[in-house]
Amino acid sequence: MQIKRTRATITGITIILVALLSRLEAREIESGFPSVELQTLDGENVLIEPDPEVRYTVLEFWAMWCAPCIESLPELDEVFKGLQDKPLRFYMVNCDNTRSRAKVRSFIRSHEIGSNVLLDPTQDLVRFYNINSWPHMIVLDSKGRVIDRKARYMPGDEFLLEEELLELLDK
Repeated sequence: MQIKRTRATITGITIILVALLSRLEAREIESGFPSVELQTLDGENVLIEPDPEVRYTVLEFWAMWCAPCIESLPELDEVFKGLQDKPLRFYMVNCDNTRSRAKVRSFIRSHEIGSNVLLDPTQDLVRFYNINSWPHMIVLDSKGRVIDRKARYMPGDEFLLEEELLELLDK
């Protein structure tokens, strides 16, 4: 009787370990570009995917209720405009719900933000990257792997970001 319980326990543990390893392998695959469709302010669907001309993709997660986000966006937009001739891609991903879309559009236009603004009202991309604080920036390599993340904004961080991106491009 004891031997049967021990075998059953070992079998159960083995099944659990195999399941955990399978989930880890699946997580490795997920470290690439997500298959999450977002929308532009004009309602066009966008999928963030590999581009042979882009070495790094920067995702800036923000929300209208987040004061540091609102402070950072115009500053980051200036950096992004200054680097637009580099093999970089920038997205400002708004995480507010769909009821805030008009406010987001108004804010972006009034501050003349020219970077790509994407909407994630269902927070699918937020969950994919496990974002739990705002603003939150993620830098992806050409394969979609996260190579850097920053979970805050202080005035002057935009200059540090510009330096870091230029250093990455020099490698």
